[in-house]
Amino acid sequence: AEDIRRVPTLPCFGVDTTPKPEEVDLAKRIISSLSVSYDIHAVPNPLLQHRLQLMQKMALQQTKTTIAKESNNTNELQTVKDLSLPDREGMMHYAHLFQEFNNTVLGPSYDADKLCQSCKPKVVAGVKTSRAGELPDDSGNDAISRLVKGAFENNALQTLTVLQLRSYLNAMGESTDGARRKDDLIQVVTRVVKSQSK
Repeated sequence: AEDIRRVPTLPCFGVDTTPKPEEVDLAKRIISSLSVSYDIHAVPNPLLQHRLQLMQKMALQQTKTTIAKESNNTNELQTVKDLSLPDREGMMHYAHLFQEFNNTVLGPSYDADKLCQSCKPKVVAGVKTSRAGELPDDSGNDAISRLVKGAFENNALQTLTVLQLRSYLNAMGESTDGARRKDDLIQVVTRVVKSQSK
């Protein structure tokens, strides 16, 4: 939190956007609602609380004191409230502040889904896999072949993954010739690249 980061440009804010005093006061109220003093003993562990109750009950039953005789009337243990779970009622107490901030500062045109795109799944560099029954994509084949040929020219086939090497062989219509290890795949790919360049 000590580094200084560049503020992303948002379409709802122009270059000359300066906050109004009301917006600053609203932001201060939001910040003060977020700051919570944390005490390690404020949130008891529910599992430990349950064990403590069991041990107390067992101790009382073993000593057979008058307290134990009275507690035998209640066979069920008290349910322990898990205070480590989010406090939804407490959060709803501050929800109006955030809604007011969104309406005042960001405006009605603000849409988080449009401005903050959801993350896309990672794809191995230069590899496009095709599903069964689909025709392979030629642009993916070109990308993987350029990647492997570039690595071959720079003597860097070791830097490629097994998946990339297998994808290249599939794109070229070659079999892996039973190669199971990466070194064996590199030998097969080297042979295929040399035969393609002739």
